[in-house]
Amino acid sequence: MRKYILTTLVLACIAAGGILWAYGVINGQQDDIAIKETIEAGSSEATKGIKVSTKVLDPTYGLNWNTDMFLDGSGNLQSRTDFQYDRLHKESLHESAEDRHMVTERFCYDLAHLNKEDLESKEELIMGTLLPMELAKNAWLAAGDRKEFIWHGCLDDYMEYFPICIYTDCPSYDHPILNTTSDVHDQRIDWSSYFQFPIPKDFPYQVKIRKDRVDGLSEFTMMTGNEDEASYAVDSDGFWDGDRLYLAVSTMEEVGSGEIFVECPDEKRGIHIFPTEGEPVYYIDFEKAEMVYPIASGIKVINLTQSEDGRTLYLLTKDQSGLTVDVIDKASMKCRQKLQLTESFAHTASYEVSKAGKDWVFYAFDRKFVLITEQNGVYEEVMADTVGGLFNGAYIDCDYNGDRLAIVTTEWDSDVIETQLRVFDKDGCLYRGRFDYSNAQYYYDEKGGGYGYDKRVFVEFTDEI
Repeated sequence: MRKYILTTLVLACIAAGGILWAYGVINGQQDDIAIKETIEAGSSEATKGIKVSTKVLDPTYGLNWNTDMFLDGSGNLQSRTDFQYDRLHKESLHESAEDRHMVTERFCYDLAHLNKEDLESKEELIMGTLLPMELAKNAWLAAGDRKEFIWHGCLDDYMEYFPICIYTDCPSYDHPILNTTSDVHDQRIDWSSYFQFPIPKDFPYQVKIRKDRVDGLSEFTMMTGNEDEASYAVDSDGFWDGDRLYLAVSTMEEVGSGEIFVECPDEKRGIHIFPTEGEPVYYIDFEKAEMVYPIASGIKVINLTQSEDGRTLYLLTKDQSGLTVDVIDKASMKCRQKLQLTESFAHTASYEVSKAGKDWVFYAFDRKFVLITEQNGVYEEVMADTVGGLFNGAYIDCDYNGDRLAIVTTEWDSDVIETQLRVFDKDGCLYRGRFDYSNAQYYYDEKGGGYGYDKRVFVEFTDEI
């Protein structure tokens, strides 16, 4: 017993020493953040009055670096870093208050994976989807003694409307929006009872089954669509303003081709308001929902956002003629102006992000951006440019001071902590530069790589400098 106690004490001392050593290594980083600027084009004079804030988090070890960098336009920069080491409270940056209040992922559930026990359950829906279990069981029976089997059928034999799910993060994963029938821990809402996209007659699906040696289920994959495994997504977007969920829904398209597959019925194709109740979990009552702004047939929703003061909505849509922004008065839900974007944006590959100020809205696409501002009561394009692959796989933020537009990005998957800054005016790019942060070295020295952390970057024009 005495030997056991002694051994325990020795191990405890070693563990404590390891923690102190690790803390010493980590804590030594807190005031030792050096930032290196590399000017790739233009002049640093264009960066005057810009503040760039970088947040770096290691959710595994609870390491947090918040660095503010101030640029004075003379080539000098000042920075300050707030370092925190909190081993017990490890959160992800996407839960921070700086992120938008709601993020939606819109898609029709088209993929299911099961095991044999699932098929023997009495559940009506396939776990993790909104698809009927009866369909899966029929496929299993059709396979019989065959070890590998592909079964084709028609989804409309089992369902009248597409199973639609919209994920809502509001304002974080710990504060989701749910409908009143959802489980508190389940953020999925079955929207098919409200937005009824009819399933076409004889709409195909296929089930792939592979069994192991004892007839257990080693693979069960279901995909709606044709033999090329096509999938379909609902064209929609929205935001939460603290009291109500604003959601614009129009069409369902085939992923990849971008072609409209089926439209939402006329009475539900538009912008909808869903009052939310409760806290910290917010609930939606579909019976109190209303459509407040119709969307015409043949138009796909790309983005819906609101101005900084909450008085104006910006609805970005796409049709055969290109991209259009509806400027909508939020109080009356009347359209103030329809602005069609320049032809160069008509066939842009993918939409990335938007941000709105009091009287301006910014849209970033895969290789282009456009800035729209209000001039004497009328909105017009004031800046548009091509930025190569700057936005691909990047976190994006921007700010506009009425003259200059500052755009910052940082890559999600990168071995280094690096920020790209570009400054534009109406005549083009004034500055393009890169900033490298020395705290990335910790990951090389202690962890052997830089993939264990989250990064975010923010930019604003400020008088603090």
